[in-house]
Amino acid sequence: EAEEAKRISDHIGTDHQELYVSDTELIETIYRLPSIYSEPFADSSQIPTVLLADLTKSEIFTLGKKLNIIEDIQVARPTDGLWNDDRTDEDQIGATYPELEWAMRYSENNLNITAREKEGLAIYKRLREVNSHKMKEIPVCSIPEKLR
Repeated sequence: EAEEAKRISDHIGTDHQELYVSDTELIETIYRLPSIYSEPFADSSQIPTVLLADLTKSEIFTLGKKLNIIEDIQVARPTDGLWNDDRTDEDQIGATYPELEWAMRYSENNLNITAREKEGLAIYKRLREVNSHKMKEIPVCSIPEKLR
């Protein structure tokens, strides 16, 4: 599909981008799909959707720049839009996305961190704990062969 998408992009004058993944990345993604969608879902769009969902916020911002996304969108502070005020995701979370990404990469061996880094790390750990149920595979019932 990539060649045809490129031809269409050239024809209509848009910026065509392609992302290629290794066979291993593709297979790992496919094996994760049942635990992500938790129901039958036969749509090939689920694979690129999962690959994009795995990107960090910083990677999304980098991708937005590369794709020449409108500047107003790129600099807009992330918000879920659920509140009738100027509250951002970062206001609700209590930490910035770069702070959370740092916490995700943090090694417990590094004890020389600032007070704000400790606070960001605590926020990340709390959010990870309360959302851990979303990261666990959904139990699958296996019916023994003799009962079939």
